[in-house]
Amino acid sequence: MSIACRFDHVHLRLDDYIAAADWFCDRLGARVVNRIDPPARPKVDLDLGGVKLTLSPRAAGGAVGGPGPIDHLAFVVADVKAAAEELVGKGAVIVEPVTMARPGVWTVFIEGPERIKIELLQRM
Repeated sequence: MSIACRFDHVHLRLDDYIAAADWFCDRLGARVVNRIDPPARPKVDLDLGGVKLTLSPRAAGGAVGGPGPIDHLAFVVADVKAAAEELVGKGAVIVEPVTMARPGVWTVFIEGPERIKIELLQRM
């Protein structure tokens, strides 16, 4: 018997989780749905196109740099080229240009806060 499950959220631990929350809100239209400030267990929960993204501070003494357990976050957009142009206009850095990843799927990768790799994709 398999476990019935569905996707719930992505949780990222970051050096400056507040700045990262602002980045996702300002550039990708995320909405803050919950915020807990110190001294409790601080975090910000975002709704990003129906996806819950939880951001919290990196634990003291935690690993810095190097590959982490998450490679990238991916979000579907209506027009990948227009989205890339808009984000570049807002200061985003493209790390992999708009490319046809496979027939019917166009992608672009941008650098998010704290070097998070973010994929925008368009399905034709």
